[in-house]
Amino acid sequence: MTPAKVVLLLVSCACIQATAEEIRIGALLKDAGTDQLGARALQLWLTWVNSAANTLGFTVAFTETVYNADTMAADVAAMAAANDVLIPPYTSGLVQSFVDAVPADFTGPILAWGGASDAICSSNCVGKPCFGTFSVGSQYMVGALTALLAKSEKPLRVALIQNDNGFSRSVCAGARDFIAKTQNLLAINDANVEVVRGAISDADKAQVTELMGMEPDVVAVCGHSGGDIEDVIMTIAEHTHRAHAVIATNSITSGARTRFAEMGTEALMNCLIMPTQWGMSESSDPNIGWTSSAFAGAFGTDVSYHAASMAGALVALTEAIAQGASDATNRVSNLATLMRSVDIDTFYGSVAFNADGSIKKPMSFQQLQGDMSPVFSNMYGSLHGDLKMCNGWGTPMTCAHVKQSYKAGGCCGNPSKEFDMAQMSR
Repeated sequence: MTPAKVVLLLVSCACIQATAEEIRIGALLKDAGTDQLGARALQLWLTWVNSAANTLGFTVAFTETVYNADTMAADVAAMAAANDVLIPPYTSGLVQSFVDAVPADFTGPILAWGGASDAICSSNCVGKPCFGTFSVGSQYMVGALTALLAKSEKPLRVALIQNDNGFSRSVCAGARDFIAKTQNLLAINDANVEVVRGAISDADKAQVTELMGMEPDVVAVCGHSGGDIEDVIMTIAEHTHRAHAVIATNSITSGARTRFAEMGTEALMNCLIMPTQWGMSESSDPNIGWTSSAFAGAFGTDVSYHAASMAGALVALTEAIAQGASDATNRVSNLATLMRSVDIDTFYGSVAFNADGSIKKPMSFQQLQGDMSPVFSNMYGSLHGDLKMCNGWGTPMTCAHVKQSYKAGGCCGNPSKEFDMAQMSR
């Protein structure tokens, strides 16, 4: 059994008076992968805490414990005894295990930056001061489905595919629930097709092929990069039927690009719609002042919604600290109460929390459109809604298509005639 590694970083601010209040923060993070994106965001925040820009009268004593599955429960108990704020590791499953291990008498904020399963706040966090900065899984598909329906001239038939993971199941369950409640959306499969997370099997591929034979208009895929999400999409592409759109979690990430490139199918990333936690807002919070461009610039390579979520949690904590300035001698003990009052616009979106600790902000969604960077498509008009017109899936729209539509629309010699843009995607 490998003992947990602990890294202690004392953060102080020379410009703050000697009476500045110390806040002890403990994080349990893996020493590689997505956790380290969160760790880099945390270090950016600590740099701000230690700068002259921090005028809120607090210092931070930060302790990072390296995640060890064998010692996790004991590590969490020790962290809770020594800290005012706790930060779990990444993934819904580990957030749930972390929260379960937090003693019932811990009263400080638990910043759940890396888990989206609905059960985190609805079950594991009941009676504990959790604050999640991922919109919950059941909301992942709602924005993109709404956008596609708004652009469609007919009802949409939706196929649902998930992997055998709790998070993915919650995403597809939420999508199915939204479809059931929404006029002109219909789930064509009575039960979600389920595949193995990671490398999907031939039997899984056969299920996907059979589902595509039902000719859905939209395919919603709830999974993870690194095998299942990409292989499901490749199986969809092998079928002769072309859906209008594929909405897929984790589908245009760097990890997904690696898998698609290995299989020589990188072009299939074009026009995929991916739910994302971070809508790249240029709003700024009232304390640190980060905009999305400022945060991304400071973070550097590999900036992602995971890093933004960690930063969003710390921006919320900073606002709670600011709100407690009138009673600085008690604000550390009142941090969880102060967090419940946070309601601010930030680079990460609107940050406020429901009674169960889940964040109120909606999901954003983005789409890879050709050689451009992913387009954030909160504005429905910028969303490409027909895979048949996308490179890798069919024939991209060319000037010849535009010319043909212009002529068919009776525009020749009639430049003032109103043009029906919908015919461009027919």
